[in-house]
Amino acid sequence: MLRFALVSFTLLLAPAIAGAQARPLVDDADASSAAIDEATEVIVVEEDVSVPATRLDQPRRETPSSVLEVDGELLRQRGINDFAGAMATVPGVSPSLRYGGFDHLTIRGFGGEDFLILSDGFRDERGPTVGGEVPVGPMVGLDRIEVLKGPASLLYGPSALGGVINVIRETPQAEPTHEFGAGVGTYGDRRAWLGVGGPASERLGERLLVRFDLRSSIAGSFRGQEDEHVGATGAASFRVRRGHDLDARATWSKSRYATDAGLPTLDGAVPDAIDPATRYNSPYDHLRYDNLELSTSYTAHLTPALVVRERVMWNRFREDYLSTEYIGLDPEAPTSLSRGFFRFDHQGDVALNQLELSWKGRALVQHDLVAGYDLSWMHMRSPSAFGDATTVDAVDFVETQGRPMLPFTSVATRDQLMHGLFLADVMAIGKWRAVGGGRVDIYGVRRVRDALDPGTGLVTEPGTPFEQTVVAPSFRAGVVYLASAALAPYASFTTSVRPVAPSRVPEGFTSFEPETGRQLELGARLALDPRFSLHAAAFHITKRNMLVSRPMMVYEQAGRARSLGAELELEGRFSRVSFDAGYALVNAAYTTYTTADEDLAGRRLPDVPRHTLTGWGSWNGPAGLELGLGGRYAGRAFADRANTTPLPAYLVVDGAASIERGAWTLSLVGKNLLDRNVLDDRGRYYVATIYDTQVTPGSPRTLLFQIERSR
Repeated sequence: MLRFALVSFTLLLAPAIAGAQARPLVDDADASSAAIDEATEVIVVEEDVSVPATRLDQPRRETPSSVLEVDGELLRQRGINDFAGAMATVPGVSPSLRYGGFDHLTIRGFGGEDFLILSDGFRDERGPTVGGEVPVGPMVGLDRIEVLKGPASLLYGPSALGGVINVIRETPQAEPTHEFGAGVGTYGDRRAWLGVGGPASERLGERLLVRFDLRSSIAGSFRGQEDEHVGATGAASFRVRRGHDLDARATWSKSRYATDAGLPTLDGAVPDAIDPATRYNSPYDHLRYDNLELSTSYTAHLTPALVVRERVMWNRFREDYLSTEYIGLDPEAPTSLSRGFFRFDHQGDVALNQLELSWKGRALVQHDLVAGYDLSWMHMRSPSAFGDATTVDAVDFVETQGRPMLPFTSVATRDQLMHGLFLADVMAIGKWRAVGGGRVDIYGVRRVRDALDPGTGLVTEPGTPFEQTVVAPSFRAGVVYLASAALAPYASFTTSVRPVAPSRVPEGFTSFEPETGRQLELGARLALDPRFSLHAAAFHITKRNMLVSRPMMVYEQAGRARSLGAELELEGRFSRVSFDAGYALVNAAYTTYTTADEDLAGRRLPDVPRHTLTGWGSWNGPAGLELGLGGRYAGRAFADRANTTPLPAYLVVDGAASIERGAWTLSLVGKNLLDRNVLDDRGRYYVATIYDTQVTPGSPRTLLFQIERSR
């Protein structure tokens, strides 16, 4: 299967690779901006710029970490406008949309609370709090997504073992611009977007720049669900005076997901008699997600070497959820399907502060130093209720459930306060770049679960408060050797930490030890040609004191796991041909995992394919024609910790064709052009798992027509 995928992707990228081999190699660094030399048709690449995800002013080739950028414009060209779809383009990342609305990832083998999502550099505190599964909502005003792989607690605090994903939106620019577009596609897919920006007035000129983006979409599916999203973001940049800048942003979004409980399995597989298009959710199931973010940033260049930045963000969110969550087949009556309902209403406020002081200067050696203080406060209230199971026929499914009446029976209240102090430094010593730093987080949480009267909603039995204060240190060390203008090998050692305070504690437990992670990474960046670059990395990650979630919001602190793997990323930018390709080998398994029922040491971590391959190549032809082809291969994985429910390997091939006429672009995008999974006898593939035994099938072929105008 892997051989078939490798051959397929070689054929997909053959034109791009051939174009790369047809040109001589010259020295340069990674690409960040380019201009076409018309005489030679060579794209000239300038020196790469700093990577915001690292919080240090380092070029990518001088960073001892794996950092990959997902371009927002390329996502639009490929018809991808959701978070999971964007992450599916990254090797070593396995995204899924659980329950039809909650984005979930595994990065380098670790998922759940082991990855951290950032919104323009600010932590999204929902994920580490509610199990690592949160709705992201519409990708309004997206500029790019930066993926920093591996532990990064030094940079952003707890819950950054697998990696950090920084969603970066468009910023105001001095050049006036406007863009808008619309698309229609299979299963009632409809979308529209708008973006405008530039100087706010002629009198102020470039001193005051603004940007506004709007996005709306309705996404259908072959399983009969329909999701609706709308979002808007506005940003302003004001030059107070020379060296002093004030930035502000407001982002609002509203989403409604129909939810999806997936398909049931029996003896480790979905029965042949079950139609993959059958969705067992009731028509009343829903997930409504509302989000509002307000942020401001002030940057002061006190001297040419000393910069102070103060950033503040306030976030209010609500997740109103009522859904068929559990489905299971009766082994004695294989067509009898039981369904269980769950309801909650997460409502919370988050306040974040980032104060940074950066200094560039010489003290024995050249330093690029940043010190900072991070503050995070969150208050969240979450009433919830479980519904009684009902039974339906899994093959001849007929909806019998009326509107579920699930009055709340308990409410969980969580107050969380975190202080973080960190110091990081990049030292230039000849051809060497040494990176080091440390951080201390003081994490305090208080949570309590009270019983409610279903009729009145009043507290009938106050719960016992759980309070915990943890001092959580983390550190980072790395070195880069600039062997030449083309080659830069590196090595790094990083750690992560996550204090844990689950909403339900198994009987006999009063507290949990913090989860900790460590990673050793060896890698190299190679740029023999200004149009072609390669990045290779090998890593070893260990995780201790693992907190494992079980059904019905029960948790266990089960033991240890490790992930050993390697990654390879290629990028080429030529006058006619461009391509991005990546491969990841991830061998993630439990090293110690003993529960009351079983010993799972040696079993693979769930939802982690051992092999993933991603790629996209495009050809710019005459008369504004552009053709693109690529996709994703994911190797065999398992839905459960015991490895009894296998997920077949799959290959999805996508394509796009567009034609540009002046400011207008017309495009046709096809996803899963093969329509079925050619690597499985039944032609099926699965893109999400729930409760170890439920799987969500992937979509067959879809088409999308888009028209857009930009200036």
